[in-house]
Amino acid sequence: MNSLKGRRGRLPSKGRLSQMGHFELPQINLASELVKAHNGRTAESHTAFRESSDLTECSQNEIIRHFYAGFVQQYEALKAWSEKILELADVSNDDKKLLFDAAFLELLSYTVAKNLSGAQSFIPLTSRLLLPKDKFSKEFSEWVDLIVQYSSNLNKLSLDATSTACMEALILITDRVGLKDSQLVDKLQWKVCETLYEHIQNTYEDTDRESPVLSRILGALPQIRSISMHCLRLLQKLETSKPKIPQPALVKHVFLSKSFSL
Repeated sequence: MNSLKGRRGRLPSKGRLSQMGHFELPQINLASELVKAHNGRTAESHTAFRESSDLTECSQNEIIRHFYAGFVQQYEALKAWSEKILELADVSNDDKKLLFDAAFLELLSYTVAKNLSGAQSFIPLTSRLLLPKDKFSKEFSEWVDLIVQYSSNLNKLSLDATSTACMEALILITDRVGLKDSQLVDKLQWKVCETLYEHIQNTYEDTDRESPVLSRILGALPQIRSISMHCLRLLQKLETSKPKIPQPALVKHVFLSKSFSL
């Protein structure tokens, strides 16, 4: 696992972690906790998708307003999930905020792509908010097209609950500029990687146990980070588009936070 690549270069090497000292998460089963947090956040996603005739008749301005509303809902849901994950290692409040703000657009893009298979003609911004793809303006097209492609790639991975939960955690738990305790984040990141590796070893067929499965899962992380940059550009385009639809304060906060974290 030494050669696996992370966000700002590499996952922490075993040699580096040995210099940090032994790291354990006492009294918990990390795989179980990650799946529990994942299931708690996605419980509503198992509700059957419903196509709304009202939304298919929406104007562009109404679609943008719905997009902002779903954006805010996802922020609140994902933030609550991230708190549960980061509390497993007593990450400081300041680092929790930094990690989540830096990862939110990645998590949003991943969540939309993961849920897309149930509604191919719609973009499932939340489990109950389906935005018709053919109603999106050209500002949205680049991000939406990448989401659709990424969703197809995710479906080919056929991730189970534990692999999905680990992948989501690795989107959140990664080295970011400005962390006060980057070593703790490195250790937690490596612990999630170990959990994923052990799960693959114990779950997949012999022919799939080694690098192909793990590499495909971890290889999907840089892709979602790239897609999130298109979402960032989308927010900028919507802010300057005519006629201008006022952006909620939280949307502006996300834009500024992501911009400063680059």
